[in-house]
Amino acid sequence: MPVPPLSVAHHPIEIGGLRLANPLLLAPLAGVTIPALRLLYSKLGAGAVHTEMISCAGLLASERQSRRRNNSGNEGYEIVSPGTKTERMLAVLEGESPVIAQLFAGDAETMARGAECALGVQSKIVALGINMACPMPKVLKKGAGSKLLERPE
Repeated sequence: MPVPPLSVAHHPIEIGGLRLANPLLLAPLAGVTIPALRLLYSKLGAGAVHTEMISCAGLLASERQSRRRNNSGNEGYEIVSPGTKTERMLAVLEGESPVIAQLFAGDAETMARGAECALGVQSKIVALGINMACPMPKVLKKGAGSKLLERPE
């Protein structure tokens, strides 16, 4: 006997003014929620999908590098493939459900500047999520992820 669909999946929800078709969201998973997977889950009916965890410091470094290349005629800078890894993480494919970018940083200023940069790089991002749970040592070393919970101010 087939499992009946969840009735909750057919009810739209609103979160902070953002209206979603349903409450089924694809969670952010580092190294997993790449654009192709997000598109698949969108086609399966996800109300929204998250990017993988994106470093605000990486976004800002990418933006600085891009600005230097554009202002200097590429002299002295290696020309890289379209966008950096961080910028590719923000790519949104045609047909994706609303995309929420998950960001991480170790301080409020970097987070704010990174959020502004993310929205500037990708206008199709509908919301931002702040990672405050990642226990990975390389994230904690930067004062980010679950380390933020030690400093509630």
